Amino acid sequence: MITNMNPERAADHIVLLIDNTQNYYNQKRTIFASLEKKVRKGTYDRTKAPKAFSYLTDVVRKNWNKEYSADQEEVMTPAGSRAADRDLVHDFETEYLEYEKGINIKGGAIKNTVATGRF
Repeated sequence: MITNMNPERAADHIVLLIDNTQNYYNQKRTIFASLEKKVRKGTYDRTKAPKAFSYLTDVVRKNWNKEYSADQEEVMTPAGSRAADRDLVHDFETEYLEYEKGINIKGGAIKNTVATGRF
């Protein structure tokens, strides 16, 4: 019997596959670059950022289900993809924003107004 995989566990698998598969990793870097441009323009919105990753995470989830779900007796659900979207946004913000003080972001946390760094 095939069961649904826990969304957080599925998210971990999805992010791991993205980081360890060249094609997926290149797509992730492209999305990061696009989000960085939005930060520079001042249009980055933390609440909308997960949608940028949704196509990529859905493709990875569906490919994993095709290839491994029968062997693992588990299937990844769309909830796993959404959790992976949030994890990737966190990775982006950690990599590009956490070290940059002074970036205003709609929808949350970083509010300092003194611009520094490459942004």
